[in-house]
Amino acid sequence: MSIPGESASIAPEVFRQVLGQYPTGVTAITGLDASGDPVAMVVGTFSSVSLDPPLVSFMPTRTSQSYARLLTADVLRANVLSMEQESVCRTLARPGGAEKFSGVEWDPSPLGTPMLRGASAWVEFTIQERIEAGDHDIVIGRVVDLGVGSGGLPLLFLGGGYGRYTAHSRIMPTTADSLTQIRWAEAAKPELEHLSEKLGLEVVFASLIDDAIVQVASFDATRSNARPHPLGVRLPLGAPMGAPIIASASEPARRAWLARSFPGLSENLVQQHLVALDRIRERGWALNLMSESLTEADRSLRALDDGRLSWGSVPLDEQLSDPRTYSAELPSDPTTRIRVRSVSSPVRGPHGDPLFYLTLFGYGEAATSDSVQHSIDDLLTTVRAVEGTVAHP
Repeated sequence: MSIPGESASIAPEVFRQVLGQYPTGVTAITGLDASGDPVAMVVGTFSSVSLDPPLVSFMPTRTSQSYARLLTADVLRANVLSMEQESVCRTLARPGGAEKFSGVEWDPSPLGTPMLRGASAWVEFTIQERIEAGDHDIVIGRVVDLGVGSGGLPLLFLGGGYGRYTAHSRIMPTTADSLTQIRWAEAAKPELEHLSEKLGLEVVFASLIDDAIVQVASFDATRSNARPHPLGVRLPLGAPMGAPIIASASEPARRAWLARSFPGLSENLVQQHLVALDRIRERGWALNLMSESLTEADRSLRALDDGRLSWGSVPLDEQLSDPRTYSAELPSDPTTRIRVRSVSSPVRGPHGDPLFYLTLFGYGEAATSDSVQHSIDDLLTTVRAVEGTVAHP
């Protein structure tokens, strides 16, 4: 067997075509040049290198003028662009200087680097080493700070075009207060992926962690372009969120749940909520019908990717104080079409206490009552299977 020598010629267009089949993230490297002007270049080669010490790298074209200016910066910032930032990517990828930032929303970080609004993540670093590699440099940086941004899932580059990642199965990173819930989500993963595949719906695993409702995992086999529910968002346990869990709580806990979101509710309305929660506990599931208020609340929740524990950004109007928000009944006529936001059911431990709950999303504009009932039946079957899994992992 002969191996081609270094003199073997590989056409650049063939090289690009073949390697273009491998998807990459899209990152804007930003900094302030020697004159204090912002500078940026877009790369598809940003990567982690080492955990101890924390090192990252990117590989710029050595002849790039933007790269030459970045080399004069004290600190650089890697802005991992989100799937909503294709236009930002195209703007910053153009040749030019500080004028490239015209129309791009950014702020100076505490270290002075240009911080692009809406990025998925960011890493600030200092250059530790540069290695020549053909017509590129391999730049290795020592991380000085990093964090998750507000932009959600990242922008991807593949085959000469931009696209987005559709998350079919996601579990939030491990944290000390959520370790048990994450283990349960991992244990239940096969059942929840199967349920999503069977129903063509997104299945979200949500739980109560330190008196906050947290979306721990998402399973979505639908291959849709809809943005999956954000993970790690922490919201106070207040009406109407968390009804499948609070339905099994004591009356004082239920009243506190109502008062947290809607202080001053009349006793008559409080009693209606208590009856609705009893109904959820008895039948084992909660049904939310789509409304303008819930749509607006969902829109706000999807923007809370930084995990803020606050109702401040979630509009809670009078419509959401109606117990039918979370405890609707299915029409008796199986052919009746309804606009379903979600169906939820609690998963209970060996002693009957709710451990977490599962929610189905993605019913579309009009599902029949019969089809929703079938999905509820499948959800309850899965809940029973998951209860066996978490009780005997």
